[in-house]
Amino acid sequence: MNTSTYILVVFYLLLNCYTFVEPKRPTLTNSTHHCPRPNVGTCSCEWTGEYCRVTCAGLDSLPKNLPPKLVEVYIHKGTISEVPEDFFTPFELLQVLMIQHNKVSNKFRLPKNTWNVDLTGNMMKPSDLHGMFDGLKKIHQITLSENQLQDNLLPGTFQDISKLNSLIIESSHMTDIKEGTFVGLSNLVKLELVRNNIHTLRKGTFKGIKTSKDNAMELYLKSNNLHVIEDGTFKDCLEIKRLELSFNNLTKLPDLHGLSKYVEKLDFTNNRITDFSSLNKYGIISIMELLFGNNDISEIPSYIFKNITIGRLLDLTDNHIKHVPGRFLQNSPDVVEILLHNNEIESIDEDSFEGLSNLQGLYLFNNKIKQLPNGVFKNLPLTKL
Repeated sequence: MNTSTYILVVFYLLLNCYTFVEPKRPTLTNSTHHCPRPNVGTCSCEWTGEYCRVTCAGLDSLPKNLPPKLVEVYIHKGTISEVPEDFFTPFELLQVLMIQHNKVSNKFRLPKNTWNVDLTGNMMKPSDLHGMFDGLKKIHQITLSENQLQDNLLPGTFQDISKLNSLIIESSHMTDIKEGTFVGLSNLVKLELVRNNIHTLRKGTFKGIKTSKDNAMELYLKSNNLHVIEDGTFKDCLEIKRLELSFNNLTKLPDLHGLSKYVEKLDFTNNRITDFSSLNKYGIISIMELLFGNNDISEIPSYIFKNITIGRLLDLTDNHIKHVPGRFLQNSPDVVEILLHNNEIESIDEDSFEGLSNLQGLYLFNNKIKQLPNGVFKNLPLTKL
């Protein structure tokens, strides 16, 4: 055996006899990364560095041992009935607090950096909410839907939170809004009071809400029991760009002073309005979507849209209209859809739709039209008829 062969044999033997031990990889742990483990229900945690978002469901009490750098907490579909007054105040980084569909029925304090609070589906009363939001200088959104507010919110409930942009209170049994309820909301741009039982809106209802042309407001009052809206009610808001009053019991068009000159949507669907001839008295220049479906309107005044432009949609379905006047939308060349079905229309002028160069949908079915004038649809780019 020559020297070279000998060296190769020795190397081979050493290679097979030596046991390689893979070095143990270090376990990456962080002693602060502990997620709550409730006895009833479940919690999960999502971490971004040391910052944590906690989501819990089905709890019968608030979770213990929440991470100290908690920024968001979601607690839903449980039976929690009480939040200790200072339970959340140690969490100075907390920004989002959502306790939804539980049974919370007491006032508690919130950390000063909180900007979004959602207490939907609890047992909160007006007295519980009064003062609860004081000092929250950064809060932008509050949701209080499905609570026990039949005794109505107390004036001054939101007086110390001028940064609030959005307030949502749906299905909470409210019957009235007292003057001063919204005092302090100088930056509010969205107010939803849908599916309550409000009967009357009085002048002064929205006092304290200050909007501007650059910060116009959306106001949702759908599905209440509104019979009366006093003159001047919306004037305190200064600039409303979207007003939804569908599914109420209004018999006349309310005073619309306070609406923006340029309205995105004006919705009176499912009321009992008989006449909308006063629409052009409030300085409105254009309305992107105007809806009067399912009312008791019998006439389209020929002059009503002389100074108002309809930008996209006009809905007059399910009324008692008998005639469509000539060129009634001559100042609205960009309108896309006109809904006139389910009326009592007997006659249409030859030039009723003249100049509507962008009209794609015109709905006239379920009327009493026996004959259409020649050329009534001339030069219309209709795709739906």
